[in-house]
Amino acid sequence: MRKAYDGSWSPFNNAPLPIRPDDNTTRHGSNGSPSVGASADLPGYQSTIKSRSLSNWCFFAIDRWSPTCSDGRVGSTSSVHAQVSHVKWHHKVYAGFEPVISPNHATAFAGKRRISPPPRPRSPVTRTMLEWMSAQIDYTKPKQRLFLGAALLGFFYLLRSSEYLAIKGGRHRYALEVRDVEVLDITGNPAVNFDDAVHAVITLRGSKTDKRGEGSARYLSRYGHGRVCPVIGASLLLELARRHRLRPTDPICSFSKSRMLKAEEMSKALKAAAIGTGIDPQRISCHSLRSGGASALIAGGADSTTIKLHGRWKSSVFQSYTHYTQELGAPLAAMMAGNGDLAFRDTSTTRRNGVHA
Repeated sequence: MRKAYDGSWSPFNNAPLPIRPDDNTTRHGSNGSPSVGASADLPGYQSTIKSRSLSNWCFFAIDRWSPTCSDGRVGSTSSVHAQVSHVKWHHKVYAGFEPVISPNHATAFAGKRRISPPPRPRSPVTRTMLEWMSAQIDYTKPKQRLFLGAALLGFFYLLRSSEYLAIKGGRHRYALEVRDVEVLDITGNPAVNFDDAVHAVITLRGSKTDKRGEGSARYLSRYGHGRVCPVIGASLLLELARRHRLRPTDPICSFSKSRMLKAEEMSKALKAAAIGTGIDPQRISCHSLRSGGASALIAGGADSTTIKLHGRWKSSVFQSYTHYTQELGAPLAAMMAGNGDLAFRDTSTTRRNGVHA
């Protein structure tokens, strides 16, 4: 996005470009009355303003409609909005004013939304994908165990990528550390071995929706579903932390003391699992773990309040992340027909066969 650093003009308002007056232009006299040569009285001045405003709008539309990606795709409307917000912020900080979006720009945005193809929604990570990962990895290789442990934690705890992975080469201050993950036995003490582990607890010291760093804990139990389990995921990560001699304040998802698991690397692993289970890999990302966990909770019969609390959502935005699945739709016909008992049995079966965190 082009930026205008002159505080007297911006491409986002209708004001004309700053024009230096001619040397022979008469300025205001001592009595305060405008001179005959003032620019506002020049012939065609107002039409020049409108012409430049229209030109700015046209340049804006052409520039933002032009393909910006290597594959020829045009940036999304939300991306353009983000760019405009950045320009407005820059003007406010460095030029002392905030540009105003003109009605013409608003029209351009509306037109772009109207003619743009509908966005392709991301697919959620499913239990089948996690089972594929747990069956395909080589457990003798620490790196592959790290991928599985991180995926299980992200799925069952509905984690945002910034809460446990490196984002754009860096880590957030509230990313999960070794000290934030515990595996407990039935008495509530740290489990000595894996067979005694029955609970997994993570402590989130902050998040996207917890700017004040008040923190919260999430507590899940082990259940009988092979290797796809939150306790197994936490156990794998803690075992690797001991193996790599990580400090309590080191990120829990780390290959070593100096190398944290990146979101891009996790995304590649998830795409491989998608290919292995017949899902379009282009619709899978790290966020698919979070949306997949929320979708599994809905299919398992969890109410919206429980999902919001577990996923640490402040609003009902999670509903846009969840997806309609076969498990979710299975009991609906019986419920609509008034057969509550059948619907309950179907839902209970879904809980046993699906994901019930």
